Amino acid sequence: MKRLLIIVNPNSGDKSSETIEDQLNEQFKEKNVETRIYQTTGEDNFKELIQNEMDNELDLVVTLGGDGTISEVINGIAPLEHRPKVLPLPLGTTNNLVRALGMELDLNHLLSAIEEEDVEERGVDIGRINNQYFISTVSIGSIPEVAWKTDDHLKEELGSLAYVFEGAKVINEFTPLDIQIETKEGSHILDDVFLVIIGLTNSIFGIQSFFDEATYDDGKLHFYALKKSNLINETTSIVKHIIDRNNEEEVDDKLSFVTSFKEAKISSSSSLNSAVDGEKGPKLPFELEVLPKHITFLIPNSQE
Repeated sequence: MKRLLIIVNPNSGDKSSETIEDQLNEQFKEKNVETRIYQTTGEDNFKELIQNEMDNELDLVVTLGGDGTISEVINGIAPLEHRPKVLPLPLGTTNNLVRALGMELDLNHLLSAIEEEDVEERGVDIGRINNQYFISTVSIGSIPEVAWKTDDHLKEELGSLAYVFEGAKVINEFTPLDIQIETKEGSHILDDVFLVIIGLTNSIFGIQSFFDEATYDDGKLHFYALKKSNLINETTSIVKHIIDRNNEEEVDDKLSFVTSFKEAKISSSSSLNSAVDGEKGPKLPFELEVLPKHITFLIPNSQE
């Protein structure tokens, strides 16, 4: 490794990025690796940034931030023909991707593994929705409608579950959707849908077994729809259903529909926006596909 780019979100999580950034920078300098540090501003052009760095033979991008930071960086990397590897260091509140990759969240252990060069490469699936890329989820319904409006303090306290709680509060004000899924294997038509979640891994909203059999490299997109029911009439009911959905004793399977696919077109008579990795995404209809093992991630072997 000769050159790396450290991308830092100074507002992530507990705002400890500056300390970690300095430690990481010193570690790589001692190994005679040329580093450049870039702090995000919220108005970043990551495709241009990374392409310019690739012209200078960039080997690795290190992200210091949460899922949102990784998602933005991947949107800069994924379209490129020659892509640098990615080393994600979790500073966010939920950290869905690093959890799905089996990484621990203790930064001291992660930095020690990097120092000792005890890391492994893994090919990780990336999703594409129209011309946008994602690392975790695409969602539609009452929860995504408030995802980009949720108070920043609440996001910090609850992580992605903040979206569930805030979205559930307006469930009775939300008009159920009709959803059509078209894949190469066939089509499905769903009525009275409150919520759609399409995920790449098992970890969704910080719930690590949301898609219990999903993995970061299985080459599939996993689809979940929550349908209308008289049981879903208050915030606690919908939150309990989402959190306990893999508990057969607690969850009524008639409330949900689950499937998986490699690519699909999702449409509806509604033109609601989606949420892509927690941020505002394209309106319905849209097309989705998985890009198998499209990005190589470096994973520190820091478990004890």
